[in-house]
Amino acid sequence: MGTHRSALDRAANAPVQLARILRLVAIVAFTCLGFVFASNTAEAQGAVAPSCPDGYQLSGNACVEAAPTPTCPDGYSFDGATCVEEVAQAEADRSGAAGEHLFSEDVEGVYGNSWRGVAVNDDTVQADVYIHGEGKTASFDGVLALDCETGGHFWKTAAVWDAEPADDDMIADMVPDAVIENAEKTFCGSQ
Repeated sequence: MGTHRSALDRAANAPVQLARILRLVAIVAFTCLGFVFASNTAEAQGAVAPSCPDGYQLSGNACVEAAPTPTCPDGYSFDGATCVEEVAQAEADRSGAAGEHLFSEDVEGVYGNSWRGVAVNDDTVQADVYIHGEGKTASFDGVLALDCETGGHFWKTAAVWDAEPADDDMIADMVPDAVIENAEKTFCGSQ
């Protein structure tokens, strides 16, 4: 009868032991599962970051159509923010964007914006001027084409707060009229 009782005891304790075994298996499984998922990440495997086809860029986990990189006209180069005339950029780099002082504007009484210009060409009929503005409320780079005979002008290229390209409204909001007027006086030779 001792053998029979032992079998009954084992049968009665089987659900308890089965529950203990399942609990232990679950603990081990969840512990290992964390390591498995962690080791499957791209970083853990040393994988190369995902890449997108030409014309697309990675945004989160998806490839989205990229904004086109501007194709600059001859004589201009893309500096990461705007097309800048190579001569103007070289002159600005050499002079530290010093150039000719065109205008200073006060901002909030203690701050200011400074506007400078560098001649890109020596033409007194169609003067191209690299304009640089910086200060409390200004961050601007552009090439202004001045028609010295008619007094007309247009922007060949411009960037406001490194946004490329800046549209006419952005330029009008950023560049004071006095900058353009003083550029005409300085670079067209009119007084």
